Amino acid sequence: MARALNFAGAKAVAAAALPWRVVAQGGDARIASGPEWERENVGGIEWVWVYPGSFTMGSQPGEPMAYESEIVDPPRIVTLSAFQISASETTNAQYARAFPEHSPRDDLPSEAQWQYAARGGSRTRWPFGDDETQFGRHAWFADNSGRQAHPVAQKLPNPLGLHDMHGNAEEWTRDF
Repeated sequence: MARALNFAGAKAVAAAALPWRVVAQGGDARIASGPEWERENVGGIEWVWVYPGSFTMGSQPGEPMAYESEIVDPPRIVTLSAFQISASETTNAQYARAFPEHSPRDDLPSEAQWQYAARGGSRTRWPFGDDETQFGRHAWFADNSGRQAHPVAQKLPNPLGLHDMHGNAEEWTRDF
C-alpha cells in the first residue's frame, strides 16, 4: 500500500524522477521527489531542502559505533516539517560572511533535523546500507583521516546529496 504525500515537492509516482531503487519489499512505500537544491550560493554555502517525514530517532542498544549518549530506549518516532540544511559542513567564518547578522549557534539544525538529514531516508544502519566496509567511501574517521579534518565533499554524499554527515569534523546541533 502506498500512502499519499502532500507537501511542496511531492510528485505522483508516474512523475517522480527515475531511477527508483527498492530498499525493501513489503509494507508501506513512500516516494518523494527530494531533495530540491537551493541554487543560490550564499557565501559559498549550498542549501538542500529536506522534505517532511518521520523516522526513529537515536541509536539502539548494541548498535555498532553508537555512543552511549546516542542510545534512545525505547525508540521514539519523530515527525519533522520541511527544513533547509547546508550540503556540507560549514565553517564559522563562511557562515559569518553569508549571514553577518546571525549567530551560527542559533541557526544550527536541531538534533532531530540533523539525524533525519544524516540518515537520508535510509532505514539501514547508515545511509549507504549495512555494509561497514563501505564506511571509508562515505566518511573521514580515525582509520582513514590521519586524525585531521579534510576539505568538505571529498567523500560520497548520502541519498539527499549531503556530504560529511558522518566523520570529518564534529557536528553541532542547537539542542545537543
